[in-house]
Amino acid sequence: MQIPNKLKFLSKISSDGNFGDVLLCENTYLLRKEAVKIIPIKGKTEKDIAKELNDNLFESSVLEYLRKSQYIVDIYDAEFIKPGFSIRMEFLENGSVQDILNKTIFLPTKQIVKISECVLHALEHAHTKQILHLDIKPGNILIKNENIYKLSDFGLANIKNKDGSSIFKKIYTAHYPPEKLSGQKKEADEQSDIYMLGVTLYRLLNGNSYFSEQWDDFKNKKILKEQIIFGKFPDRKKYLPHVHSKLKRIINKCLNIDLDKRYKNVREVRNDFGKLKIKYDWAIKEISQTSQHWECYNEDGLFLELITEKKSDLWEISLKKYTKKSKSNVSKYCHKNLKQSDFYKKLALIFNEYF
Repeated sequence: MQIPNKLKFLSKISSDGNFGDVLLCENTYLLRKEAVKIIPIKGKTEKDIAKELNDNLFESSVLEYLRKSQYIVDIYDAEFIKPGFSIRMEFLENGSVQDILNKTIFLPTKQIVKISECVLHALEHAHTKQILHLDIKPGNILIKNENIYKLSDFGLANIKNKDGSSIFKKIYTAHYPPEKLSGQKKEADEQSDIYMLGVTLYRLLNGNSYFSEQWDDFKNKKILKEQIIFGKFPDRKKYLPHVHSKLKRIINKCLNIDLDKRYKNVREVRNDFGKLKIKYDWAIKEISQTSQHWECYNEDGLFLELITEKKSDLWEISLKKYTKKSKSNVSKYCHKNLKQSDFYKKLALIFNEYF
């Protein structure tokens, strides 16, 4: 695949057979690294080729139109090449949120709230400019630094009509809004982006394996479609134990199949996130069917250590608090011989107190 002469190829960042490759290149004129999206044109007739080129030109024009937001990836240039189209964008060397998710069980809650804040700002800017993103997922959220995350890849974006709706081009299957599958709504709107954001945040809170296990349960496409339509995929009742009820309510409202009960716009979601006051981050060190080992961090570092163990049919909980000089048991949360139902209740109390 040809790239512009001013660019020196360094490596491949990502590859997608349907949407092309993203390459890391050095701009030899400006001496900077750039991410270059190379999109092959697969049309056979002149009419098909013209349509594909026009579609790709639309993505670059959307990025240019939205570039004033610090939470949307910046575009440098776009041009026709043989045999296709290229879009040159800022290169964010820290990769995507999906890259983090691939390396860990789940993301820390404070980080997820920061990601949400940035993506919601990006979406609000886009929606105000009458643009729907329609492809929100962890791989399309890029990391500038620990405080700034940028929404990227507007290849499936579209302009809102006068009534605020737009056609769906193509959707990542796992993020398909239920109203589209059921026929309740044929067109996309702001609530479609909100639903896709909800699925994304569900994945960040619970981890890929948690999400994939549910996905694998529904290999039959017809059954999967029904589960999405009836709000059973992803499972709104199935969260890792550290996820606070306040966060669950926000995510589940984003995912509500009843459009009257789902958030109507991004500002509503932002307002609810703004009410969250998070002091602690939980991390899993080890988890199995018979034991769990959690660590809790505050601004000073390791704060709590939670260890649970199942012996026969009964559970034990040990919670230790760390100070600069010592560690001690948190007696009200240290228990033995707990039945499973009581064990999960005690666990929920711990996570809800240290949120």
